[in-house]
Amino acid sequence: MSIQKFHREAYDIVLSNYPEGEVRERETRRFEHAATAPSARDLFAMDAAPTILPMLRPLVLPGTPIENGPTEDAAAAVLASGMRVELKRSSNGDWGYAGLAKRAEEDKNRAYHDLEVVRASAADFERAAARAGK
Repeated sequence: MSIQKFHREAYDIVLSNYPEGEVRERETRRFEHAATAPSARDLFAMDAAPTILPMLRPLVLPGTPIENGPTEDAAAAVLASGMRVELKRSSNGDWGYAGLAKRAEEDKNRAYHDLEVVRASAADFERAAARAGK
């Protein structure tokens, strides 16, 4: 949800504050996908799910060994290929896939910093336009 929110704000700022030209077109294309997605769920389904779901399918096979993790709330399913699928217990006691946590946090931070750069650039464009108008 944060990524979509940050990209939507960046997209709006680019459209309203960037001057016509190559930079505006490039930045519009960059943020348009997430900004115009119907929902954060749809954005996830379009971007992340196609890569993740095939990796999780082997977990539905009976007999997939589960190894304890470093804490009692962590574990890993060990696939026949040797690949480990990280699992984590939630606060309500349910187990779920934990392999996205790091990537999601990195993507969210990147989207936030992208928005900060867009805000700073928009302010620069506004100052330049004000100076040119004097």
